[in-house]
Amino acid sequence: MYILIFLSFLLFQPSKETYSFCKQVLHLISWVQIMFSRLLDEVPVEDEFREDEVKNKSELQNLLVMITNETQVKIQQMKKSEWKKTIPIDGNMIPFKDVFLDLIEHEAHHRGQLAVYYRLSGLQPPSYLEEEFDINKTHLLIDHMLRCLYQV
Repeated sequence: MYILIFLSFLLFQPSKETYSFCKQVLHLISWVQIMFSRLLDEVPVEDEFREDEVKNKSELQNLLVMITNETQVKIQQMKKSEWKKTIPIDGNMIPFKDVFLDLIEHEAHHRGQLAVYYRLSGLQPPSYLEEEFDINKTHLLIDHMLRCLYQV
């Protein structure tokens, strides 16, 4: 699998002020997990995954696949009324549908950053085209989230 080629790429960051590749991915999946835990009144998840919890490419991929699969199940089980339910964001109560759209935008933002990381490392970013989509190659939640949004 070419998404995560080697450990040094996991730790690659263009500057001290930016997240590493690994931290970008962990940040994305953490926010999805945090927002869904708020919506579904699960045990609150408020902390992001940490880089020191991921030792290698396989662990990051496994975590990404696990959170992606869990999120897909949660979306598929959601009732229409839950899209209107509000959750707390920075002291405001926001309808989950708006939060969901923000999660998509958030991932698109970081996905663009990850594409730059690939290019700066001399690598080809994974395709985003539907005919080339393969969950075993991309593992990006936005692909699943966009498909689910059209079903709502």
